[in-house]
Amino acid sequence: MRPKSSYWFFLVAILSAQQARADDSQDKTLSLRDVQKQAILLKRRGHRQPQQSLQDKVAPLKNALALANLSGTPLNRLYTNASDSLAMVCADLDLPVTERFKKPTEIRQESNSYRVRIAYLIPADRSPNAAAAHRAAELLLWYQRWFADQMAHNGHGEMTFSYETETDSSWPRVHNIRLPRPSAYYRTNQPGQGDKVYSRVVTDSKDVGIPVEESGQVWLLMIDMQEILSSGNVVGVHRQGGGKTFHTGAMVCDTGTLGELSLTALTNEKPYHGMIVPSLGRFPLKRGVSFPPSRGTTVGTVVSSNLGSWLHELGHCFLLTHDFRNDDNAAGNLMGNGLRGFRAWLYPEKFSNEYTHLSANASDLLRLNRFFRSGEEFNDTKAPSIEQANVSTEPVEGLLVCSVSIRDDDELAYVMLMNNGCVVASQEVSGTAAQVNLPFWRYEIGDNRWQLRVFDRSGNVRILPGTAVVSAASKRAAHPYVTCPKMRLKVGEPLSVSAEKTKDPDGVSSSLQYAWDFEGDGKLDTEFSPSPKARVTYPVAGVKRLQCHVRNRTGTTAVSSAIRIKVE
Repeated sequence: MRPKSSYWFFLVAILSAQQARADDSQDKTLSLRDVQKQAILLKRRGHRQPQQSLQDKVAPLKNALALANLSGTPLNRLYTNASDSLAMVCADLDLPVTERFKKPTEIRQESNSYRVRIAYLIPADRSPNAAAAHRAAELLLWYQRWFADQMAHNGHGEMTFSYETETDSSWPRVHNIRLPRPSAYYRTNQPGQGDKVYSRVVTDSKDVGIPVEESGQVWLLMIDMQEILSSGNVVGVHRQGGGKTFHTGAMVCDTGTLGELSLTALTNEKPYHGMIVPSLGRFPLKRGVSFPPSRGTTVGTVVSSNLGSWLHELGHCFLLTHDFRNDDNAAGNLMGNGLRGFRAWLYPEKFSNEYTHLSANASDLLRLNRFFRSGEEFNDTKAPSIEQANVSTEPVEGLLVCSVSIRDDDELAYVMLMNNGCVVASQEVSGTAAQVNLPFWRYEIGDNRWQLRVFDRSGNVRILPGTAVVSAASKRAAHPYVTCPKMRLKVGEPLSVSAEKTKDPDGVSSSLQYAWDFEGDGKLDTEFSPSPKARVTYPVAGVKRLQCHVRNRTGTTAVSSAIRIKVE
């Protein structure tokens, strides 16, 4: 019997040593899920890890998430396994970080830092939602990475914004602020009352010490004010952002389903009808009532729309404007209806027919934006001058023309024209003085409200509004619309594009003819043809600029807005 006892003693010793080595190895490669499992196991056994011990393990992992995000680690791998676990650790195990999300925070005073800052606003009748506050910080990392990807795609390198961090880490800082009034004061579902909601939230935010609209700061004001009624109608849904200059901006958004957000929700194709969302209330969601049809009918489409709409409003904070050219629902521009296809950025193979991209015009503007130029110093604060601006009221060959004369003491950079709230034309400029003509095809018969924006190299902007009345007898050019299923290609990979959604506002679309410029150099690479489809292969890597020229039966030609293709 003695040899057998010695054998078991020896075996136990070996297993213990192996387990010790395994534990040591695990500590060296500790993941958030490991922390979560350890804490849950101890909790089941009636024990708890010391709070400081858990905090020490989680803090560096939060830094790793932020750094991995900046380095371009694929988010669908990074966040599926890590960030969801971090949210569970913070929310379920009562870590100190959760307590911080519940308590009011002191706002550091910053001036001209050109950083994005977040405030989670809690009305007087609401309780803090730690998970929602954490998710707000997490979303900012996603958005920072998205802009970097899109700017690189457009040939500007990985330019993106900076954000305010925690004092001891690179994790985004979220200020938890209690507002003085109940949620009903801030929300409204009445049409045309959006500015009232924005004004009330911003005013009370300033009163409690948030330096909204101060130079060098963009504030994301996420307010917990939404509620579902017994009818299924969700009240308090509000997303509105804007910037008066390149130097400041703010957005007011409801927190929506932020507390329940996870990446698995983005791929959830189950109907949302009948679901109960705790952060909204005790009544179930109803299809066609709780959300507009444009957001789809599944959990995934609604969550993707929410993520895209928050990002869209952040774009407004950076002075981006609506752009519905080459745009469709869940497949197009961030500043158009394409915002609802945000999930395709995280899961491109699963949602190949959806996409949200940054248009060429938007990327050209952001490369001038001070929030995207970290580390630069700006001494020029004087905006360019507009010496003359005129928009024609009689179309020439179906197009209106905006003629402008501009000047800047330093260096001019960009001219953009909006009409009826949407971008219609833009052009790069240089030097200290320029005369520019901007032809455009997107206008209405009758009243048109235009706005001219002129930018210099230092990110200063001059804005001039105006009106133009176009007579009913005017003949308009076609409205080109290009569908491009892939905007990132390998060298030699064929690309099929189509302009079949192009419309002729004064004629029959079937009579239109199409020609293509695949390089963006103004030279047509195909002859005009009745076929709206084309196929191209790029033999050399680089950023290509694709446009379609559309000619109607009167011979008038309109050119589509450019789409940039990145060939690698």
